[in-house]
Parts: sequence; C-alpha cells; structure tokens
Amino acid sequence: MKQLCLKRDEKETTEQELKFLQERIDHFNAPDQSFEHSAIIDSIENIEIRQQLQQQYRKIIQQAKTDFYVLSLQTAEEQRTRARLNYDNEVNKMYSIHHNALDFTILPLKMIDLIQARCRMIGERIQSI
Repeated sequence: MKQLCLKRDEKETTEQELKFLQERIDHFNAPDQSFEHSAIIDSIENIEIRQQLQQQYRKIIQQAKTDFYVLSLQTAEEQRTRARLNYDNEVNKMYSIHHNALDFTILPLKMIDLIQARCRMIGERIQSI
C-alpha cells in the first residue's frame, strides 16, 4: 500500500510540475526587455552594424529560449509518462495479488477500495497545492 501511495504521489506531482512548467513557459514567452539591449552592441557607433547585431542577438536568444523550453517540456512529459506507468503497474500488481489469492485473505476487496480512496486523496491534495 505504501508503495502504491508513493507512486500515486509521484504521478500527481509530475502532472502538476508539467502544468506549472507550461504556465512558466507561457509567462516567459512574453517579450522580455532585459534581453532587448546589450551594452556591448549598444556601444557600436555604426548604426547598420549595430542593428544587424541586435537582430542576430535577438534571434539567438529566442532560439536558445525555444530550445530550452522544448527540452524542458519533453523531459517533464517523459517523467509524467514514466510516473503514470509506474503507478498503473502498482495498481495492476495489487489487483493481480487480489485475483490470484484463493481465499481473499491476502488483500480483501474492501482494502483495495480504501487504498484507491487514499490515492485519490493524495491526488486531490497535490492538485490543491
């Protein structure tokens, strides 16, 4: 039961982390004035060269941000998928133990229902945070 609750906690936590990361990415995709100007580029007197460098600078920063966000999302989604699979495997293992028991003394069905209720509460608690 403890293992199942830990897996449920991990599953819900990774779900919330992914959601939080997506919200952060939306926030950080807004234009950021701190990257608009570089003191080194601003010190160039030739206007054409300065404008070209500023455009290149903006493109490089935007591409780096995009690459970082894509990699972060992929990693978070992989963690979420792995956590879901781990939880589902634990649930299946619990039901397998129940169904394979001849006299149902190992894990009564009522106990499985209580474990599932506990796991739901864990999920609700994490979502409310």
